[in-house]
Amino acid sequence: MASIESNDADTDRPLVVLSTRHDRIPDSELFFGVAEQAKSFGWDILDLRFTYGVIPAGRKVAGAIVDALPPDGIARELREMGVPAVRIGNRSHPMDDRLPAVLPDLVTGAQMAVDHFLSIGLRNLIYVGREPWANGRAFYEAFRDRCLASGCDCQLARVPSGPESRAGRYRMRVSAMMDWLPSVSKPIGIMTSIDRDAGFICTVCHDLGVKVPGEAAVLGNGNRELDCEMAPVPLSSIDWAKREQGLQAAALLKRLMDGEEQPEGPL
Repeated sequence: MASIESNDADTDRPLVVLSTRHDRIPDSELFFGVAEQAKSFGWDILDLRFTYGVIPAGRKVAGAIVDALPPDGIARELREMGVPAVRIGNRSHPMDDRLPAVLPDLVTGAQMAVDHFLSIGLRNLIYVGREPWANGRAFYEAFRDRCLASGCDCQLARVPSGPESRAGRYRMRVSAMMDWLPSVSKPIGIMTSIDRDAGFICTVCHDLGVKVPGEAAVLGNGNRELDCEMAPVPLSSIDWAKREQGLQAAALLKRLMDGEEQPEGPL
């Protein structure tokens, strides 16, 4: 039997806005963590996706969690309003001293990835990143440094992000893979920037007769369950503990709302 659950807002409770760039659907695990903390702290949450990025007139904002970079419009607006805010994201920014951030530990993630390949006997590794980089460059650099420290061979390959046509993008990426996959020394460990790219690489390997995992071990990045399970070969993946990131971001915001000084750098 269907039921209706009441989640009426209480105007006496602190209002915390949640802002995501481009009105995109946020990472569910991360924002479940934020929502869990919001309930425990007695906050009302206003998701600005529902107001097209606009803070409604007359609403007194007590705090904010954003995925905007510090120079972006919403971040500037919140600073001008004097509203405590915390940034959630994937990489650091030179202005993180103005907008405190809770970020994944890229160095630890890179160490986990390289150690995974070493544990299955692979020392010939390649990182497949996007062109342009988007969010992947910082992780690649950490991955490369860990490879060098471990005495592994680390190569870099890139796959294009455009054009807008899905069919055109697929053809361009297959062409980019053909530049190195057939001829690269095997067995090889392939590190990817996101799980969907890992699934794509598994598909291309299958079409070229490259055995996964026999000749190529492909490691995902992000541990999105559906992508990992629906890939041609079930994927192992780096789990960035997004729910914990959301919990920590809300906890930091609570401390800032209570008057605590903001940290000097990202957490």
